[in-house]
Amino acid sequence: MAFQQLKVSPDGRRLINQDGTVFFYLADTAWRLPRALNREETLMYMDKRQAQGFNVLQVVALDECDGLRRPNRYGRRPFVEVAPDQFDPTQPDLEGDDNYWAHMD
Repeated sequence: MAFQQLKVSPDGRRLINQDGTVFFYLADTAWRLPRALNREETLMYMDKRQAQGFNVLQVVALDECDGLRRPNRYGRRPFVEVAPDQFDPTQPDLEGDDNYWAHMD
């Protein structure tokens, strides 16, 4: 998928593409998608939404429903568990190619 870099228009009122055309924000909201789907399912979902005309996918990195403790589809949590059921938000899960944040990207 190709991504365009956006910027704020000179008047500060809208997002524009690099060529100056207005970016029309048409989003699908799938808050828990990164936690619920694996990469293959995520790509399939994104391809489907792109084909339907959506150009933004809104998700959350940490959901409000026990977002620190519930693992994603790969069994990974966002932060390192430093004691039983204790997670340190200053220590993100960055180990390995399948880490929580790599899947978010």
